[in-house]
Amino acid sequence: MKLSNCHTEALGFAIGKCQSCGQEEFLGFLGCHDKNCPTCSGNRRYKETIKMCENIFRAPYFSYVFTLPHELNEIFEIENENWHRKALDIFMDSVSYILMYYSKNIECQGVNNQSKILGETDIVTFLHTWDQELKKHIHVHAIISSIGYSIKDQKINEVQKNKNEKMFLFSNVKISRDFRDLFLERLEKELIKSNTNEDFKNRSFSIINQMKEKDFNVFAEEPVSGNEYAVIYLMQYMNRIGMSPFRIRKIKDSHVYLRRKRPPSDYQGNKEEYDFDALENCFYLSLDEFLNRYSSHILPKKFKTMRRCGLYNYYREKLKSDKPLNIDEKYLPKELDEDKKREIREIMIKNSQGVKEQKQEQSYKTNFKTNICRQCGKENDFKIYIFDRLGNYKGKEIVPESVIFKSKILIHLQNDIFKKNIHHRSIRSLIKKVEKKDDS
Repeated sequence: MKLSNCHTEALGFAIGKCQSCGQEEFLGFLGCHDKNCPTCSGNRRYKETIKMCENIFRAPYFSYVFTLPHELNEIFEIENENWHRKALDIFMDSVSYILMYYSKNIECQGVNNQSKILGETDIVTFLHTWDQELKKHIHVHAIISSIGYSIKDQKINEVQKNKNEKMFLFSNVKISRDFRDLFLERLEKELIKSNTNEDFKNRSFSIINQMKEKDFNVFAEEPVSGNEYAVIYLMQYMNRIGMSPFRIRKIKDSHVYLRRKRPPSDYQGNKEEYDFDALENCFYLSLDEFLNRYSSHILPKKFKTMRRCGLYNYYREKLKSDKPLNIDEKYLPKELDEDKKREIREIMIKNSQGVKEQKQEQSYKTNFKTNICRQCGKENDFKIYIFDRLGNYKGKEIVPESVIFKSKILIHLQNDIFKKNIHHRSIRSLIKKVEKKDDS
């Protein structure tokens, strides 16, 4: 019910007053702010990305993707919430542990093949459970810093990228085997202690035994120029549940047509010329199947999909002590200027897929805090007043009479629309009607 009312009049609305020119505008209906809602996370994702970029070390970050074989999907049973949470925790903890173990014990190949052990590195992991068709595809994205801190020597070790050759931190074959052994061992021990039924345990043990000889997929990428780009790539999936409203192209005859994220595997043409918005290139699901797949990716309550461990946490703890870490200032996190923040925002908008007109409408009704005044052109300069669905102001400040007047007009228009059985998910038409009434 909460998700279905997102950005409708049922949850209330916002009116903004520009602090520069005094222009008052209806900015949008309020969102539900649920972590499983596909339309509420855009503005929050941008803020979290900026925050993360200001809290990472100024060095290249390597990207890793740990993917579980689909045969293990049956073990991640969502009906049993406690076991589902425990199994996901084991998966994410195993990824963090194996990366930390390798950075402290395995030599990394650097420039001119100079081998060195990094030490305490900065590791950020993020869980995904879906593929582009909303099927079960459990994997963890991880980024790991190319610098590490040697606690014994009290100095920074850095692995630099060779410009002429491809360079990765660790051997994919070795790390995938060690990760497989660690994960399956932990999963087996937890199954023995769990309170799940015996049939489920027996099936799970049988699957685990089959997986002990199977290769797990660990994909590694080279570091890109600039530490922010690795973070942007990771954070663009934050607060999502596998489905963006831009991907829903059409609902017809009890079927949902979904836009693809990438061309199908059997596509033979030029991928750069693939028309993602053409309806014949979409794949479709029945409404029941779409809802089943969508709900299968709803995670347990208060489950943290993004986790951080290693050097950054150690660095923050030492800042409070009398003996801070001996780290060169050129590596330390720093605040971003406005130009850099604007560049990051443009990259995130460019990476988001969807029809141009749909993007404009989506940003208008969901991210009103980043809107631009249509009269003076100032950005982020609105004083925002929040009202409930009955037009009652929610804050404690004194509200200008003109704002109260416009809120009453909006409620009056909503009542007329409700009587005519018209349901608005956008407020563009309401804005025009209110402006006409206001002028008269």
